[in-house]
Amino acid sequence: MTDEEVVKKVWSAYGENDAFFSVLTEDKFHKEHIAEHEAEFWNTGKESVAILKDIYEEYHTHADSRTVRTVRTVRVLDYGCGVGRLMKAWGAGCEGCDISPAHLAIAKGKLDETHPTHLVEPGDCPKGYDVIFSLIVLQHNRPELMKKCVASIVEALNDEGLAMLHAPYYIQTVYQSDEVMEMNFVPKDEFVKVVEEAGAKVIAYNEKYDLCGGGIKNCIYVVSKSKKSIFKRLLNHIEPEHWSDIHPSGLCGQCGQSAVSRSAVDFTEQKDKAE
Repeated sequence: MTDEEVVKKVWSAYGENDAFFSVLTEDKFHKEHIAEHEAEFWNTGKESVAILKDIYEEYHTHADSRTVRTVRTVRVLDYGCGVGRLMKAWGAGCEGCDISPAHLAIAKGKLDETHPTHLVEPGDCPKGYDVIFSLIVLQHNRPELMKKCVASIVEALNDEGLAMLHAPYYIQTVYQSDEVMEMNFVPKDEFVKVVEEAGAKVIAYNEKYDLCGGGIKNCIYVVSKSKKSIFKRLLNHIEPEHWSDIHPSGLCGQCGQSAVSRSAVDFTEQKDKAE
């Protein structure tokens, strides 16, 4: 089977047989216990969404300050939404996509009409969003398929859009199976390369929140599709004397923020174009 066929088979089965546990792998969320713990399951989404909204408010910018929008009015997508845990916590208007019909059927039953859902093929993403987020999802795709997912997400962003994508960047022991959920990773430099080739930039790595546990190294990549937002963020964070201190990785040596230039001259020229 192809990687796409494997992940579709596995997650469709989880949706039919143990959907809530497939989202949060704690015994209390197995199908035989979920009735007793379902309220707790939904409440876990609130903390995750609070993290996402904090990141969004810190990093988003808009090309035209006269038409500033808020997290309540932008078009938002939960990539790999499962049963809708994070969609519900985000609030009205948050859409979701998933590869599992059974997961989406539960989401439709639990959420109201303000939360549209979309069935997609593995590696695809609906287009036309200002914000796309994905938490504890990408890791269940094999590396090349994970990269395909990331590229599709970037391409689905509107201009000035922002993505917040959680993914492991190192796992000592990778687990792969044609029958149950897998744990995979993509190294940071390869993740960044995929983002850039798809037309955006990683402007920050947020490692404050360990969403995997078990010694798995993971982060939330903050991805911007706006050159203006990249440079405005950098100018607020990097002093002029550090403009030339940019690593080949594209990160400032002083602060770790992403950059698109490795020289003070080039950076200044790009800054002028962005203003």
